[in-house]
Amino acid sequence: DAFLDEVVKLRPDVLVLSGDLTLNGEKASHKDLAEKLHRVENNGIPVLVIPGNHDINNRQAARYEGEERLPAEYTTPEEFRQIYQAFGYDEAASEDPNSLSYLYELDENTWLLMIDSCQYSPVNKVGGAISEATYEWIEQQLEAAWDAGVEIIPIAHHNLLDESGVSRSFYDNCTIEHNEELVRMLSDHGVRLHLSGHLHIQHYKEDEDTGIYEIVTGSMVMAPCHYGIVRIWNDGTYQYDAKSVDVDGWAIRHSYHNRDLADFTAYSESILRRAAIRDAIRDLNRHIEDRHAFFTDEKKREMASYYADLCVNYYEGRMYQIEEAAKENPVLEDWNKIGYVSELSDFLQNILEDEAKDYGHLKIPSVH
Repeated sequence: DAFLDEVVKLRPDVLVLSGDLTLNGEKASHKDLAEKLHRVENNGIPVLVIPGNHDINNRQAARYEGEERLPAEYTTPEEFRQIYQAFGYDEAASEDPNSLSYLYELDENTWLLMIDSCQYSPVNKVGGAISEATYEWIEQQLEAAWDAGVEIIPIAHHNLLDESGVSRSFYDNCTIEHNEELVRMLSDHGVRLHLSGHLHIQHYKEDEDTGIYEIVTGSMVMAPCHYGIVRIWNDGTYQYDAKSVDVDGWAIRHSYHNRDLADFTAYSESILRRAAIRDAIRDLNRHIEDRHAFFTDEKKREMASYYADLCVNYYEGRMYQIEEAAKENPVLEDWNKIGYVSELSDFLQNILEDEAKDYGHLKIPSVH
């Protein structure tokens, strides 16, 4: 609600939601979100959506009665399109008959290629892939944009490029399968920018071979609750800026007296920090025991807090602010001394190896 208030106030040309619109694809949640999005459209701001890996044919869909978790009705692809028909599908210049992808003509200079990168037949999968039939449709849209002399910006839930330590460490399901095919196709048609989500991390990367940039916007379920603003200047320059939702200010304006809402910035960061500390201590206990090593509880807590500091800064895209201090911190030596390999320890190393820059802001100059 705080975010949608900001959207109405900012009055962008379009609001784009790149998937994971619900926790686990609950039909009731989709309907509730669609109802909220009508308010944005009623203020003259078009809304475009595509599904994420959580949203369709998800058998984990759940509802609660008190503390009891019960199965809920999930959402089929046909129902997804029906629920969100007012948010991209009815206004589409072209729809892919083989997926929930579509083309939206933003204005005479810019088209948005909304790519459904999700796998949900017969049930949802975490990883992303694009079928051969959908690739054919994508190429048709790229050729049409090329012939019309307009810029086209593709948007998918899954990542075009191997973006960060998350995609290398925690799972191999962040990047679209056989992504080289899509990279080649986009490059052949002069595409310079691709937008995505899925990682929950604020990040961007340039493909060195083609010069295509991909920007991944952080998620609003992870501190610092980012969304991204893309500006296109008259000379063709793209400017991207990440912004945190001002939940604190929204709570004050709506006279909410909940303490967590009133200091939501600190509250959301504390949630992420506590989760990282919990995961690190579990990982340390498991692997230290395997190696017959010994650390006091105090030392494990210190190591876990170090890992949490890295996570908080990395998810926000501002590791550059603490990189030097993090690499000089003696606690890093404790991590290195153990020498065990796990997804979590890999992630820690990948955070430190990733190029430290301000991932919340990017300017891509025009090629003209």
